[in-house]
Amino acid sequence: PRQHHGTMHVFDDHCILHSNDVPTSVKAEGLAGEILQLTALAHKLQSELEEVQNRLSRRRGALSAIRRIPQEILGEIFSSVLGAPVPLDLTGRNELLDLGLVCRRWREATLLTHQLWCGLTIASKHMEGSQYDKIATWLGRSGGVPKSLRLCAPDDQVLGREPDSHLSDPTTRRLLTQGPILDHLFIECETAKGMQDLKDWIHLNDAGNPRSTLGRLHFRVFDIPPYLLQPRAPQPLLQGLTSFEITCNWEGPVIPVILQHCSNVERLTVDLKWGELLFEEGIVNAPFPQHGIRLPKLRSLGLRRHINSLRILDHLHAPLLESLDIGMEGYEVFRDWDAPGTFLEPEESIRRFLQRSKCQSTLHSLRFYCIYLQNPDDLLGIIASSPSLTHLIFDRCTFVLQIAYNPLLSVDEVIFDALQFLHYRGPQKCQFVTSFRDAPVFNRTRDVAWRWKLICECDSRRNLTLEEFGIDYKIVPAVDHGDIQ
Repeated sequence: PRQHHGTMHVFDDHCILHSNDVPTSVKAEGLAGEILQLTALAHKLQSELEEVQNRLSRRRGALSAIRRIPQEILGEIFSSVLGAPVPLDLTGRNELLDLGLVCRRWREATLLTHQLWCGLTIASKHMEGSQYDKIATWLGRSGGVPKSLRLCAPDDQVLGREPDSHLSDPTTRRLLTQGPILDHLFIECETAKGMQDLKDWIHLNDAGNPRSTLGRLHFRVFDIPPYLLQPRAPQPLLQGLTSFEITCNWEGPVIPVILQHCSNVERLTVDLKWGELLFEEGIVNAPFPQHGIRLPKLRSLGLRRHINSLRILDHLHAPLLESLDIGMEGYEVFRDWDAPGTFLEPEESIRRFLQRSKCQSTLHSLRFYCIYLQNPDDLLGIIASSPSLTHLIFDRCTFVLQIAYNPLLSVDEVIFDALQFLHYRGPQKCQFVTSFRDAPVFNRTRDVAWRWKLICECDSRRNLTLEEFGIDYKIVPAVDHGDIQ
């Protein structure tokens, strides 16, 4: 071996390095020493290279376009990622806090984006202890953005938690009586005691309380007798609502009694949980207007999980209605042949409701979900008398003209008759979507186009296709949406 650069010993025995000869003990010792030196040099050079790369990365980062993104845009990105302003659950809140830990600019962006902080979903198990200050501070960061709070019933799997413990918790009571003013409140209630706690909160938020500014209420109850909401409905609270969603299986007059006070509601959803609106004492003695509950500002009405009939429509009057969305979730409807005149089929209730409301000129969207209809003529009459329809949806519907009639053929007749009505009113944009449990006979686009051509044969606009006429017709796969529809 010979010395190189004063410190490195370079082993240059050509015979050993370029052959398979076994080195002597002296040469082996020299090779081992040089290996140690080369290893140390490699580590040193690697460290220097990493330092150079880190310096290069930092300088490139300083010129990165992401640094020039305004904080308002960062906030919009964060909102999109987290789904804001949807109320955040524990996971969503932790993700938001993690975003704020990335750097100072990101934290400032989260704090400047008020909609990130405007909604909370609080599970019962997270209400334990003194949580009021944390919740109030969180909602306080939303500034003037409308605030929403979801109070969820205890999970059956959570041991040691009583039903509706979230309603009796001191934190909940303080939030609903002293906390930030809410625009949207979601409440689940399972027991009579929970209902009493809820009534106590309603009593504290009467018309004289500035906190009675709630705009949206989603109220879900589980197997609670309706009389527990008596003796009077919370009129001041209901009169201030612009959006109301109620989920219950109450059969008596409680729901109409409640709705008669919702004079400012614009969006209404009534979910009967596979129940039916019945009046055991007769409609004459019901404590609400017999000739129609007037909802002068109602724009959107959704009915969910109603069975056998749509009796609630027989008592509503909505002159400005724009969207009607009806779901009966798969229950077959049959006419009561033994007592004619005592039973209104769904399409008959719909027709009478629209006639009573005189909203045909404002109705833009009509959707039927999971309904068995026996009188398509009434349904087609509804379509024909609604000149402003821009969205028409038959989602998993079944049309039966006669017991012995082929239901698939009746499906196609309804589709094509609906197209004929849309043609009769003239060119106008309308999205027409259908999906069925059983595929209709004419279930392909070319069959629909062929039938459309037949409809247009006696018209000067015979050369116009569906699209040119403004009709966007689609057949989509039937999907069971479950209870959420």
